[in-house]
Amino acid sequence: METASQSNVHPSMPVRAMSPGPSPKPASSTRKRLAVIAGVILVITVAAVGIWYYTQRLPSEADVVAAQELISFGREKEDDLRFAEAVTAYTQAQKRDPGNADSYTGIAAIYILKGRPNDARNVLLSGIEQARQASPVYLALGELYLEEGEVDQALVYFKKAVSSDRSNHEAQYRLAEGYVEAGAFDDARDELDIPEDAGEWHVRAILLDAILEEEIDGAASILDSLDDELLGEDENTEIADTVSMYRNLLDRVLELEEDERSDIYVDTIRSFGALTAGFEDVVIDRLEPYAEDAQEYWDLHLYLGTAYMQNGDTENAASHLTLAVSLNPGDYSGPWLLARVYGEMGEDNKMIEQYERAVALAPEEDRVTVRREYVDVLMENGQYAKADEQLLLLVSSDEDRAAVYSLLRVEGLLEKEKYEDAQALIDEIDDSGLSTMLTARYAWSRAVILFRTGDRQEAMEWVESALSADPTQASYHLIKGQIAFESGDMVVAQESLERAIDLDLDGEVSAEAVKILDRI
Repeated sequence: METASQSNVHPSMPVRAMSPGPSPKPASSTRKRLAVIAGVILVITVAAVGIWYYTQRLPSEADVVAAQELISFGREKEDDLRFAEAVTAYTQAQKRDPGNADSYTGIAAIYILKGRPNDARNVLLSGIEQARQASPVYLALGELYLEEGEVDQALVYFKKAVSSDRSNHEAQYRLAEGYVEAGAFDDARDELDIPEDAGEWHVRAILLDAILEEEIDGAASILDSLDDELLGEDENTEIADTVSMYRNLLDRVLELEEDERSDIYVDTIRSFGALTAGFEDVVIDRLEPYAEDAQEYWDLHLYLGTAYMQNGDTENAASHLTLAVSLNPGDYSGPWLLARVYGEMGEDNKMIEQYERAVALAPEEDRVTVRREYVDVLMENGQYAKADEQLLLLVSSDEDRAAVYSLLRVEGLLEKEKYEDAQALIDEIDDSGLSTMLTARYAWSRAVILFRTGDRQEAMEWVESALSADPTQASYHLIKGQIAFESGDMVVAQESLERAIDLDLDGEVSAEAVKILDRI
């Protein structure tokens, strides 16, 4: 039997004298135990607070339903171009259910329309933090950056949109488009394996894959894999036309004998298709290597110049289009495109010279189209006298639309504040055959003339007629607000001016409306 002195003592350890009572634990050990206990308590407290906070943030089922109804209402208002009301609805939806991504993308889309990309960006960045499913928000941010030419940043958000929701096939396709703009064609093709049940995005992916394929036979094979039944669906009508066009181009090349299929010829023909489909970066990549030595291929320089123009590179666009014009001086498309480039460059004299050359060279069936574009540009630039000359020529050459051109002449006179001349000309117009939209413009022109010549009562009648035909024009609401303000009806004035501000996208009408509102 063990003695007390031997109890629990290892044989190899020396026996020490026992103290009268239990030995106190070292102070450091006690502190450690207390620290552990305090840590556990802290973790439990933080977790409890976190759970409470999370449950407080979760919307109720009623809030989720109410938010979705507000978003539907906002979309209806957006379709009616009542943007302020749409933003209000989306904002209310955010308050009821902060996790619904559609409220953030809805507000951002309106801000982009109104030319406020920074505000749109801020809304979307907030949405990333709040949305339960952030993929649509990432997608919208990617599209915003891509539109601004910040391709690397766009790719970052497109990748996040795809990784956060693999079923977001639109994001997958946009990522491929982003890679195309970055010149990373192989990476783009890696993203184009989009399933058939994705509908439009599958069709677009097949087309882009065919455009990026280097070999003509391979491109034809890719398009042949497309189920034609998909092209018959309503939502695919526009892209179906592009697929058909590209198929016809490939067939045209494949019908040639092998020795007739030079690389430069095939790439030039296919580049027209890529350009039509909106992939100017592919055109530049494919044709630029030939450019220096291909002086005889005028259409190569025409397509290359157009691609640079669409990319905003006016210097290279002007260089290639000028060469195209010199190689084929009898074709009107070169001067027509060159006129647009000079317009972007602010070289008005050169622009006018090329437009007039294009009008003179255009075949009869296209001349009216070219001249009408020329008129629109002249009106936008405030060159009303020259625009009036062209409109008179349109009146005589396109009698079926003579009333339309005369109405444009009236609008030019209004810009020059020649109200009596405008009155005389509008009295000659037969408005009985005008479309609804043109009837509204006719009524608005009448209202402006009457208001500026002092007849507010009849002016209000005409502007009401304009608004009943087309309530979506900010300038119609502006003139109504001005008439009401001058007549002392501040309630109608405020309502009309606020509507003008809501509808205005370029800021000019809105700025005028704000000035008057400040006086109410």
